Amino acid sequence: MREFFEETAEPLDFAIRSVIGMDADAVNARFAAFIFSHPGLTANQMSFLNLLKNHISRYGAIEVEDLYEPPFTNVHSDGLDGVFMDEKMIDELIGIIASFQPGTGTPRDSSNDAIQ
Repeated sequence: MREFFEETAEPLDFAIRSVIGMDADAVNARFAAFIFSHPGLTANQMSFLNLLKNHISRYGAIEVEDLYEPPFTNVHSDGLDGVFMDEKMIDELIGIIASFQPGTGTPRDSSNDAIQ
């Protein structure tokens, strides 16, 4: 019985978030450390992050490949890679994005992340 609830809770959580989104404050909190640790972010980078936060707030999550499609390509035609040139920054962002996927409740350590 316990296994049933463990298996269905994650998809249910994701389904609810995809319908009602996520609290904007919770989304902002997950990005706060990234923004604080990179005080030299450009206007384009901040615009990209704002689009990303708005998308996650609205839909509850995002797939990395979506960062190479509009509206993200409106900031730079190469999407994520065009806005953030530093691989470490990209890895950190992918870690934050992964933390919104089903079954995760807190940001993960980006050093352990891999794009699946």
